[in-house]
Amino acid sequence: VGSVSGAWRPLDPRLLFGVAATVRALAVGSHAQFTQMNEIIAARRLRPVIDRVFPFEEAGAAFRYYESTSPFGKVIIEIR
Repeated sequence: VGSVSGAWRPLDPRLLFGVAATVRALAVGSHAQFTQMNEIIAARRLRPVIDRVFPFEEAGAAFRYYESTSPFGKVIIEIR
């Protein structure tokens, strides 16, 4: 967890050792790249592939389905 903008205070590394946390680097693109990506998605009318939709009451089943199979697309938990 971090901040791309640098607006957060530095994290005390001793806190990480106390909970045996794992720290991994994450690379992200620039704001301009993000904006360009969204413009292309909108222009091409791209939509994610949805594998299956579960009602909120079956959230447990949705997680089991996702974990036990190889869904082709998004597994959605719908809140109405």
